Amino acid sequence: MRMDGRNDLKKTLAVLLWAAWVPAQAAEIFRWVDADGQLHLGDRPTNPAAQKLIVPSSVPHPSQPPDAGRTQRLLEEYAAARAEHKASRATAAKAAAEREQACLAAKNRALETDQAAYLYERDAQGQKRILNDQERQMAHAESHAEVTRWCD
Repeated sequence: MRMDGRNDLKKTLAVLLWAAWVPAQAAEIFRWVDADGQLHLGDRPTNPAAQKLIVPSSVPHPSQPPDAGRTQRLLEEYAAARAEHKASRATAAKAAAEREQACLAAKNRALETDQAAYLYERDAQGQKRILNDQERQMAHAESHAEVTRWCD
């Protein structure tokens, strides 16, 4: 299953925005451990030993001026995260295209080594030298190893 980082980013932003707007004083949060040792958090304790958690308020006191830059900082962080995600997707797409090209080239080389009547290489003077059976088998194995490397 492929995870989309865009959904994770949207969820994170939604939680941040929700936390910025919901006053913490309006909700009571309790913590308790059940008989099985499982930790629970909730607004209605089902265990008499539940402890009320003190949650610092995210809402400024009315005498304090609102932080006008906070929203802008959140938007800038979101834009930066989007740009980083877009760049990573572009890099991944470029790498996938390069791998696809290398796979195609490797398959073509393997097909040529399979179907050729003979294989040759050029010597230092540029003259063709026909490969012997052992060299041909090695070239065949190398071409198929390249297919495995790039296509699998």
